[in-house]
Amino acid sequence: MRIPMRQAFTLVELLVVIAIIGILVGLLLPAVQAAREAARRMQCSNNQKQIQLAMLNYESVYQRFPALADDGNPGMGRDPVNPRYSWTLSILPFIEQKPLFEQMMSKARPSGNGLPSPWANRPEDYADDVDRAWGIEYWQTDISSLICPSAPPTSNTRHANSRLNYKVCTGDDMAQNHWLTNSRQNKGIFQIGRYLTLGSITDGLSNTISISETVSGGDDRAVPGGVAFDIRAFAPSDCLARIGPDRRLTGSVAPPEFGPGTRAWHGYVWYASFNTCLPPNGPSCSWGGWDNYETFMPPSSFHTGGVTVAMADGSVHFVSNSIDTGDQTIPDPDFGDGPSPYGIWGALGSKAGGESASISQ
Repeated sequence: MRIPMRQAFTLVELLVVIAIIGILVGLLLPAVQAAREAARRMQCSNNQKQIQLAMLNYESVYQRFPALADDGNPGMGRDPVNPRYSWTLSILPFIEQKPLFEQMMSKARPSGNGLPSPWANRPEDYADDVDRAWGIEYWQTDISSLICPSAPPTSNTRHANSRLNYKVCTGDDMAQNHWLTNSRQNKGIFQIGRYLTLGSITDGLSNTISISETVSGGDDRAVPGGVAFDIRAFAPSDCLARIGPDRRLTGSVAPPEFGPGTRAWHGYVWYASFNTCLPPNGPSCSWGGWDNYETFMPPSSFHTGGVTVAMADGSVHFVSNSIDTGDQTIPDPDFGDGPSPYGIWGALGSKAGGESASISQ
């Protein structure tokens, strides 16, 4: 007697197969996502390395590093308009973007500072109408090497002329535009209207941070990402106190269209720089409001556990959120050189603090 052959799975067998496939997908998907994020993080590190190599190539041509921003007038005290041109413009010819650089500079006024800058003071058409000038097409250009591959698209439109996920280090003191003469004396490599030489980095190129990351997005109370206004104090702990129990900023905050990462070519410290007072991925705070006041602006990233930094020698390292930050209750050390009160992290941000700190600690 012939036994009839089964032509299909039973319902139970089919459910078992589906369950096994579901388990395998559940096991493999996190691994795939982790591999993709690892690739994005590697690309982000490479972006920073290429930016720092561009800085070093700039230095080999001009015998000094770019300024944080160019104000066009070394004697200027307080001015709500200048500076506008960011360090990002200065490196364009060194990251294969010379045509864009020339387009941006085609309507620029000559700089009056006499420094070896490859750009000028500011666009002629900016003086008439801020919104109109910064809405010009070339100011809205995104450069892929200036954007972290892990960064989500931004929905900001007003004033958000282009994206930027990398900033330069101003040291372990509050960055400010409010008084440009003071900003020229901050403790990092990058200063407003001042172009520092390799010789000024006495702590050593491998011990001094040049570049790091910043998140960009539309959540104005996120930590990191948002900026708290009106802290009216000068110690990092005052900024930390603005974090609520749900790890969101309390009190008044900057609108998202003025947040970090929204203006790639804008030279204010708010958009172009970070400092090493608060730990990586800590909160950002402004003493007053808007973008010409003293600011705590730590680097931040879309990567878990810390941020990537590029040192002045071109080496790239990952720094944990838990790096030693010293005594956060000590007020901002103001300007000039000297040891940092903010531990290893603060020491790595200063160019001439005289500390023995290194990135490997």
